[in-house]
Amino acid sequence: MTAAHTDAGSRILVSGAVAGTVTSFGFTVLHHVLISNIWFSALPMMAAGAICGLCLAWSYRLVFARHSTGGWLLYNLMFVGLFIVLGGVSFMVFEPIYTIAGLVTGEQSPDALLGQAIPMSALFGVVAGVVMAGLRRADRRQGVSLVITCVVLTVLLGHNAAVLGLVHMSQEAVPLLAQFYGLIAAIMVGNATAFVALERRRFFARSAVTAPGPAVHGTEVGVTGPLP
Repeated sequence: MTAAHTDAGSRILVSGAVAGTVTSFGFTVLHHVLISNIWFSALPMMAAGAICGLCLAWSYRLVFARHSTGGWLLYNLMFVGLFIVLGGVSFMVFEPIYTIAGLVTGEQSPDALLGQAIPMSALFGVVAGVVMAGLRRADRRQGVSLVITCVVLTVLLGHNAAVLGLVHMSQEAVPLLAQFYGLIAAIMVGNATAFVALERRRFFARSAVTAPGPAVHGTEVGVTGPLP
């Protein structure tokens, strides 16, 4: 591995972290305008955004052979689908014991809610990462990056999807669910866009970038693997 390759890898990780931080700040502004004031949690959210953005950039660079802006956007949006599945699993696993009104008024503790949901969310992330690695025929390093990325995103970003099964839902909650997943989609599109703005002339400048991968049917996945 050359020094230039190492420097490029480090730069991409920094760009991923910056993109995640910027996106988290934008989400805080959007949430303030559309829903409520959450500036009190802006710094933790930006830290979580930086970690998520770094992991996304790291795993995408390792796993996918051809790096394109379209492929990168699809990779980010794939996690929206993952969070939808996580919400569905939450409904199947948990019995609803909280109410939206109780959580909003503070009569019921959001911390207790998260404490019940996060272990399941982390386990879901591990399973999702293993499944993704199997579908990609990833080598050990690529597989580890996918598992870590899935766990980090399901715990830090997808925990609100993991709690859905613990909350009593009525027909009135459907617009809230649509709004929730709309905001998740906005976060992932924002992260993808911010990263492209930072790396369009560098990371995405080449039509194909070699990523290490196991041989499949006589070829290297890192050379000929399909777009995500």
